[in-house]
Amino acid sequence: MTSDTIESIHKQTGLIVEFLASKGETTFQVTADETFRKSMILGAASYFESKIVFEIETLVTSNCDNKELVLEFVRAKGLKRKYHLLFDWDRPSANHFFATFGKRFVEFMKDKIANDATLSESIRDFMKLGKLRNDLVHGNFALYSLTLTSEELLALYKSANVFVDSLSSLFIEFNEAGATETTVDASPG
Repeated sequence: MTSDTIESIHKQTGLIVEFLASKGETTFQVTADETFRKSMILGAASYFESKIVFEIETLVTSNCDNKELVLEFVRAKGLKRKYHLLFDWDRPSANHFFATFGKRFVEFMKDKIANDATLSESIRDFMKLGKLRNDLVHGNFALYSLTLTSEELLALYKSANVFVDSLSSLFIEFNEAGATETTVDASPG
């Protein structure tokens, strides 16, 4: 699944809802719209999970010598069916996730967020979608009432995707800054 897939799903389901409306099928239109919006949240959350897991795996393999052993350990003990434990979905920040990479990464990200309003908003929207996903999955999917429109969900998704897409470059930037600090700290005095 790519980020375009979510936008395609939004467009296709919107056409179905419009078709039902044009045929005067109000009950089917409302039911379809509600179901499609819920599916959009699950699709976005699923895409974000696969993308973030991939970025973490890439981070691991690009930063260690024994890639296979370390990657398998990280998959088994840190990622497989544990992705949602990386985040505290009840909070609007991703500090819980950042803390899994250490205190220096938390401070690095706090500085980035403080100086980048787009990144800050993107993280809030990412966390909001994650919370919505949890509410849907753990709070009776069939009866859960969504107040957001499909357009609002698409806007949240696009915003949240900024954070997800920037994760790799943030890891690289942090590592490069850390390498510079290590080099400076290690030089004779």
